[in-house]
Amino acid sequence: VASTLQMARATRVSAPRKALLLAGAILACLAHNLVLAPLVHAAPSAAAAPGFDTAEAQRLLLALCVGGPRIAGSQAASAAVALLLRELGAVSELARAAGATLEFEAVDSGHGSFETDFLDGFTNSYQGVVSVAARLTWPGAAREAVLLSSHFDTWSSSPGASDDAVHVATTVGVLRALAAGPARGVSVLAFFSGAEESNWVAAHAFATRHRWAADYRAVLNLEAIGAGGDLVAFQMGPRAGWLASALGDAGTQRGSVFAHDLFQIPGFPAGDDFKTLVAHAPHRGGAVRVTGVDFATIEAGYHYHTPLDQPVDTGGYPQMRSHGEGLLAKTRAAMAGLRRELDAAAADGGNGGAAGGERGARAPHENEQTVDGPSDVVYFDLYGLAWVTYSASTGVWLHLLAAATALGAIAVTGAGPSRAAAELAAMVGALLAAALVGG
Repeated sequence: VASTLQMARATRVSAPRKALLLAGAILACLAHNLVLAPLVHAAPSAAAAPGFDTAEAQRLLLALCVGGPRIAGSQAASAAVALLLRELGAVSELARAAGATLEFEAVDSGHGSFETDFLDGFTNSYQGVVSVAARLTWPGAAREAVLLSSHFDTWSSSPGASDDAVHVATTVGVLRALAAGPARGVSVLAFFSGAEESNWVAAHAFATRHRWAADYRAVLNLEAIGAGGDLVAFQMGPRAGWLASALGDAGTQRGSVFAHDLFQIPGFPAGDDFKTLVAHAPHRGGAVRVTGVDFATIEAGYHYHTPLDQPVDTGGYPQMRSHGEGLLAKTRAAMAGLRRELDAAAADGGNGGAAGGERGARAPHENEQTVDGPSDVVYFDLYGLAWVTYSASTGVWLHLLAAATALGAIAVTGAGPSRAAAELAAMVGALLAAALVGG
């Protein structure tokens, strides 16, 4: 009995510890209700994005890949251009019947060059690269647009089903669904690059030369480093807080700002059209400046840039349906978010809402393959169950609060220096582990 009483006394929670536990519980409730709850976007019902024709998209995927690799400038690439123009012609007829307008054309890059610090740095030069561009708009819609970017060219030894024909097919499907109505408040651009694998030269020509390039404000770039799985957001452009938040309205997204930071490392051995379209955007005035999200599929990475990248290995009909409906929901959400930002900018006298900033043209600069440095928005999915976004400044305060709570707990419990060091080391290790696994 005496030993039991001694154990009870030893395990009794002291008054300071009780106070700390109570304060921690109160802080946790406040943080959840005032900060975290508004930032978490729960997934809507599966019926939130109807209208995508999976069978048509699957048919286009097979038609694109039947001729094998589509290297920029090859006959296979020219055949892909002709195929896309026919497909867009059919969508144009559908748009006209629904009161919308779809313009489309083959785009010759002309000749040009630009510097990049990709790997050890080099100069990209190009001439006569052919791509395809389309513009979907409605009566009364703003010229400002969401740009869907994908590429039909391939690596030299690959038929490029996942990289990037599946996204070309889903983009055409999204245009088809949007063209059928209802009308939207902003426009949609689609750019089908004919030379992404040649170090983004077609994207540079489009961003710097095409007459529609001055209108896009949000880029949704679609890429692949694997042959399946969900689209993962692995980069965002500057001032992307409004877009990250809007994507939450399209259901739970996948991604992490940790990947964005990796891609900002100088010489990081990866690049795509996204950075070129953002860094070289015309920025011809207006309160809402260009930003965007870079998406990619990442599963089955051993298919990437190999002969294994076949249509049969892209997940088939179920995967196409998931990608198509997901992209349609993302596009609708981005368009609604852009419309809100334009309205906020107008109400603010043209000074811009959350996506605003400096007006007028930004000084031109070469493509450093970085998206203006660290992200100004923190974004991640909570184990695929919820999409969380908040500003980088909010993230600083949340980290300071967590650090203060941890240090307070160590101080109140009377832990010695060695124990405190061990606890802090464990915390840092847990944070690193969580970051590496995307938690």
